[in-house]
Amino acid sequence: MWKLIIIIIIIIIIIIIIIITIITIMVIIIIVLIMTIIVMIII
Repeated sequence: MWKLIIIIIIIIIIIIIIIITIITIMVIIIIVLIMTIIVMIII
């Protein structure tokens, strides 16, 4: 029983980490895009 609970907790943690990573990557990409657009407008 305990092993199952531990495995479920580990899986949830891994999923959360993956989601956070994906979100941060998306945010970085969006920021980079916005910056390049601003630079293009300025230039």
